[in-house]
Amino acid sequence: MSATLATLLHEFDPNLEIAIFERLGRFAKESTAAWNNAGTGHSAFCELNYTPEKPDGTIDISKAESIAEQFEISKQFWSYLISKGYIQNPKDFINSCPHMSLVFGDAVSNDHDKLKEWIPLVMRKRNATEIMAATKMDLGTDVNFGSLTRKMGRHLLEDSNVEVFLYHEVKDIDPRADGKWQMKIKDRIHSHKQEVVADFVFIGAGGYALPLLESSDIKESEGYGGFPVSGQWLVTHNQDLVEQHQAKVYTQATVDAPPMSVPHLDLRIIDGKKALLFGPFAGFSTKFLKEGSYLDLPESVNTKNIRSLFGAWWHNLPLTKYLPDKGFRSSKKDEKDGGKLEFGTEVVVNKAGTIASLLGASPGASTAVYAMLNVLEKSLNNYPLLITHYSSSMSDTLVKPVIAKELLESLQAKIEEEKQVIVHCCFPASPSLGNLIRIWPSTYLFDLQSDHQSKLIHTENITLFPYWTPIPFMKDFWFTLIFSGLPKDCKSFDLREVIPEEGGFYVESTREKKLNDIIRWAETNPDIRAVLLTSSLANPYAPVDDLSDLDIELILTDRNRYETEDGWIRVFGEPVCIIEESAEAFDGIHAMKMVLYSDHVKVDFKLYGTREFNQEVQSEAFPEDWDVGYNVLVDKDGITGSMKAPSYQSIMIAKPSEEEFYRLIKDFWWDTAYVAKCLNRGDIFYAKYMFENIIRTEYLIPLIEWHIASGHHWNNITANKHGRLFKKYLSNGLWQKVEATFSGHDTEENWNALWAMTDLVHTLGISLSEHLGYTYPLEIEKGMMKHLHYVQNLKSSF
Repeated sequence: MSATLATLLHEFDPNLEIAIFERLGRFAKESTAAWNNAGTGHSAFCELNYTPEKPDGTIDISKAESIAEQFEISKQFWSYLISKGYIQNPKDFINSCPHMSLVFGDAVSNDHDKLKEWIPLVMRKRNATEIMAATKMDLGTDVNFGSLTRKMGRHLLEDSNVEVFLYHEVKDIDPRADGKWQMKIKDRIHSHKQEVVADFVFIGAGGYALPLLESSDIKESEGYGGFPVSGQWLVTHNQDLVEQHQAKVYTQATVDAPPMSVPHLDLRIIDGKKALLFGPFAGFSTKFLKEGSYLDLPESVNTKNIRSLFGAWWHNLPLTKYLPDKGFRSSKKDEKDGGKLEFGTEVVVNKAGTIASLLGASPGASTAVYAMLNVLEKSLNNYPLLITHYSSSMSDTLVKPVIAKELLESLQAKIEEEKQVIVHCCFPASPSLGNLIRIWPSTYLFDLQSDHQSKLIHTENITLFPYWTPIPFMKDFWFTLIFSGLPKDCKSFDLREVIPEEGGFYVESTREKKLNDIIRWAETNPDIRAVLLTSSLANPYAPVDDLSDLDIELILTDRNRYETEDGWIRVFGEPVCIIEESAEAFDGIHAMKMVLYSDHVKVDFKLYGTREFNQEVQSEAFPEDWDVGYNVLVDKDGITGSMKAPSYQSIMIAKPSEEEFYRLIKDFWWDTAYVAKCLNRGDIFYAKYMFENIIRTEYLIPLIEWHIASGHHWNNITANKHGRLFKKYLSNGLWQKVEATFSGHDTEENWNALWAMTDLVHTLGISLSEHLGYTYPLEIEKGMMKHLHYVQNLKSSF
């Protein structure tokens, strides 16, 4: 609920200051976790308790309509998040799964063969004479709400200004005279306490929402009490059984049984693995949360809700047969009976609209978007436009087949595949590709429709393959563009119209001119047998700008001559500075001449003899410089023909093993003690050395790289050397945290930078450990933080 509300608010106004305080170390570890709910994705397709029989014998479907409508709003919102690129891989959290209602003893259908086709496991060993009936909705889904919530949380953490504080527990919420709210918050890791003032507060704390709502002293919270009700389940991962049951099947509860006791056998799809879940079964606990306290229920009882609690218990005695474990339903004050048990989801908002909370459970997460829009409507009067049919009733669409179909299929296409437009393009010989790179991120495309009337279309989602490299080609250059997020009627594009000629499309840059000069010189020089371009300009994943170097490899018949002479360097311009390294520095394989020219172009020449070059080509170990990327510019003898193709993986961020991850975090915390000790002594030189050369370089930079790569599924992602692309990939909020780790010479500034570093490593480390399923050394962190505070407060003897 909280992640949904934060996402909605940030989408409505990205400039809002929003903070989320999460008691545990990750989002969705309580009721939202995959195995803590049935994942039905409530559409009221199969829950018979949503369609009760009226006294006149007709069926009341109003509640089923309402729930179906609310879940469709959720699916539309998720589809919107996917279309905007905020979350990816919808199959991680939603999958097609038929919903079925199964009843016995009612002569509606005798087609046992059809039932065996639908639910073979349920029908196994059934008597053919047994009277049974079933309904089946193929539009049903299985939803992993935990995965969905963490995807939204990751978007908020990385791509927005929303601040997320894990292991932070809100202990109390007090009203202020100015209408704002003062919250007392405890950092559960470092045992720090702080107070935060907010204009608006939403309490989405699950079972703990009630005591926090009570602490606010708003009139609207009076009369509510907590009732520990949910369900225990049997689970099997036996795939022989799972394959015989590919649906969620609900049946009727026994006479006088409470609605939550409806038995169902469900297919679950969690982390790509299928399992079966059957229940619910009875249990009892006074905890309001799985990681709560057994004192939760007794401590929640007060003079304002004791009548409601007693009334709910007295009028729901049959429920005692079914009371389950570690869950929560709300009991609500009722003027007639004193109290009643609420199985729905209820939004509580104060009269001023400055504080809101969500109480109850079923249908819960399925209706999160509708519930949070309700919060916004009641508190902020903000009517969103991104939910297409928020104000439409599902029953109204029954007479509008087109809209109804759109509602029902709003997410189905996203589940299957993100549609893309693939365009094959051709440029004439020798275009200035380097210039196009710089303009590309803000390029407008011309849509050539069948009537050839051009119109501007802007797209933010462009994949280019192969990547641009500033190399003149002697023939037309064909490449493929993949566009997503474009109107369906877009057919073709002529990229030559994108940039006018006066914008430099055919104008050589200084660097490209120098490259052309080198190629022409090599082609006419008999000493030069081959020329290669390497490094970033030959790598499809590396960033390129006006300051990128030319890395040139010359394969020579007489390397020694070119190593000892400098005259040939001046053929390409006037050098400002030349740095030379002999072949001895590289085990006799090649020499280096690095040159900065007066036109500000830097060229690194690597000089090979033909024999040494051939040895490198035939070597089993592929040189890293070539694996980073290379382009053959000149080859007079075909000596490059047997070179392996570059994999580009040497610069890609690799997923760490659990041992590597654990060791890095542990070593980080160990070395922070050296920084603290030096700062206490006033030894700024050693403190800076440890902080910048060791802690930042060896620990923080790899950790940020892992964080970035995990967000891109470890798929060919590089942040370049020493974090050059960190700012590009990190959210504004995370980048500000990184900036806070830099400091000057002042001791207090350096202490602040150290605390910023520990906070950043904690945030990234916890997030990565959850994402990778690794163990985070939390006890070591707690102990080291205690030691760092001790050292900071210790009087120095120096």
